[in-house]
Amino acid sequence: MKSIISTLAAALLASTIAVAAPFEFFPFDNGVGRGKPDWTPDRQAETLKSLGYNGIGYNLTTPEALASWQKAMDAREMKIYSVYVYTYLGKNPAYAANLESSLRLLEGRDTVLWIAILRPKETEQEKAAPRDARDEEAVKLIRDVCALAKKYHVKVAVYGHRGFYIETAEDSLRVVEKAGCDNLGASFNVAHEVSHGNGQRLEEIIKKTAPKLMLVSINGADLATQSILRLDQGDLDVAGVVKALKDNGYKGPIGLQCFSVPGDVDANLKANIEAWKKIWATASTP
Repeated sequence: MKSIISTLAAALLASTIAVAAPFEFFPFDNGVGRGKPDWTPDRQAETLKSLGYNGIGYNLTTPEALASWQKAMDAREMKIYSVYVYTYLGKNPAYAANLESSLRLLEGRDTVLWIAILRPKETEQEKAAPRDARDEEAVKLIRDVCALAKKYHVKVAVYGHRGFYIETAEDSLRVVEKAGCDNLGASFNVAHEVSHGNGQRLEEIIKKTAPKLMLVSINGADLATQSILRLDQGDLDVAGVVKALKDNGYKGPIGLQCFSVPGDVDANLKANIEAWKKIWATASTP
């Protein structure tokens, strides 16, 4: 009897731990005082740790800035989940000259290089061409970045951004599959899916892209205005999105997009982490 009770207790504990351990969750630095002098790396790290976030995602600027972010986060056992960089079709070089210096700093870490691919000004004929008309150039760019990143054992994800060459998760998936790099993954970003008119297709898109997803971002949203909001605001079923990710096997971290969300930084961070706990409680219910 004692053995049976012990077994049941262990099973119950394992179940409790599984439910209590959500995806690792981090805000983008655009919601943690980016560009504000009083929001130093130390303040960012200390604030996020005290609230219960797992780390942060940064827009990459310089290797020197990256080093200061790493120092602040490391001191508090926090992670930098992603560094976001712009790359360009039709431009040589296609990315910042100091990218390799930053990649050296990422060696031995789990930080993902999150690349956005911008397109040059298009002619009317090019605009009318199929979405994948320039994929050959995009795939070459991606392979070049992946080869550079692989020297430092860094993973790369392709970011979908409305108005860029890669706009959605499905675009991301398409070029990722064509590039075929073993350190490469796709990404799914709620804000850009909604702004692209995919607000009613999110679960369908997740199911399609989940096997290749490396990074994800969520946010609250008003579907009518397509505005980015806090997680406790708007009419988007964020818990449904998180549940779809879980049910389709996604196990990576989840980022929080905060671009242009009004309000006080501290208040928004507190509201978002509390909303995240409720979202996970709903999404983890069988």
